[in-house]
Amino acid sequence: MHRFRVYWIILKSLLHPAARNVDWSEPLIQHFRIWPWDVEITRAFTFTYSSLMSLARWEFCCERVGTLRLFKNKWTPLTYSEHVRFKRSLKLFQRVEVRTTLFHVNEKMAYFRHQFVAAGTLSAIAYSCGNFHNQKGFADTAEIFGDLPQELRERGPEAEAWQHFDSAANAQLGPT
Repeated sequence: MHRFRVYWIILKSLLHPAARNVDWSEPLIQHFRIWPWDVEITRAFTFTYSSLMSLARWEFCCERVGTLRLFKNKWTPLTYSEHVRFKRSLKLFQRVEVRTTLFHVNEKMAYFRHQFVAAGTLSAIAYSCGNFHNQKGFADTAEIFGDLPQELRERGPEAEAWQHFDSAANAQLGPT
């Protein structure tokens, strides 16, 4: 079902091309419904959050970077790592708002914050980072995002915390 949601996002973005003057600090707000295939029995499971984050990144990239640019350069957004902190479970048939914000970009990775809001309450917050890949390998984020505000290039507190978390995980995983 995830694949059909991605196709829907791509189709919508082709009908409504990307804006020329993008405010990168503004969150992209998307609405989803929790369907029976998104839950274990009555509550959303971890894969649901990962799936919604993936959809959110796809829509963010289609809207802010441009679907035609993604296709022309054969860029595919890939997830490197994710971290989710749950406060309240998402329930079957519940409508959820996902607020996706790009909070840091370096030469290799883009870092996103996803806030899951259901019934007016923040239910979970998640962080994800990833890069773009095409037939030549990994793309430089400067080529994809262009001229970003300096505050997105600088490592703020969220980016520092993410790097610390990621370094600890990499130390445990060892070399690839």
